[in-house]
Amino acid sequence: LFYVVRESIQDLDEDGEYHAVVEELSVNEDRKDYTIQKTCKSSFGFEGDSKGFEGAVGMKSKSGELYLLGLCEGNHCREGKIGKERGNGRVVVLRKTTSETGCSWDAVTTLSLPSDASFQDYSAISVNDEGRVAVTSQEDSALWTGYLTLDEEGFFDPEIAEFKTDKIMNFPRDDECRMVYCNIEGIHWVGENQVVAVSDKMKNRGKQDFRCFDLDQSIHIFALP
Repeated sequence: LFYVVRESIQDLDEDGEYHAVVEELSVNEDRKDYTIQKTCKSSFGFEGDSKGFEGAVGMKSKSGELYLLGLCEGNHCREGKIGKERGNGRVVVLRKTTSETGCSWDAVTTLSLPSDASFQDYSAISVNDEGRVAVTSQEDSALWTGYLTLDEEGFFDPEIAEFKTDKIMNFPRDDECRMVYCNIEGIHWVGENQVVAVSDKMKNRGKQDFRCFDLDQSIHIFALP
């Protein structure tokens, strides 16, 4: 079973507000397609459809309960000028509930990233088994690494969870220190000091520098110092 988070969608049937939607997918036997088994709305609301959960990671508690940690794209989980107030990254902890009327992922708590993760936006998150965290920024072409506090046995506990800083690094620049990794929107730990990143398509109509083209829509592996 795979969990896919759709960033922010307007609920036209109920309150008209914007919420992330979590889809539970299973791969078909032919391995060529998938089936959506269940769709559940998140209780956490957003201001529109452009700045929702830009990344998510699953964590299990000691009892086996699954939590989803949703990384807000905008600072304060907001859009506009407030969403660009650097150093206010947020991760929303969600827990699934079910009833006769359906299911939802309810917000349990909101964790703050350390203020030295002073990014304009937040584009992806990864947490390994030891609680080591990687968070990227597309706008700043940068990587924050740190640690998520786990319990004594290495399980997630929303009561004690907090982020602590390790390092802040830029993705490689060109010879004149200009950004070339302009669209990092995926990150994953593949070793103790190694991550794999994924770049989205370059924005068209002059919204991004031409130097962003060569490395868009690509997979990159980085060794961390």
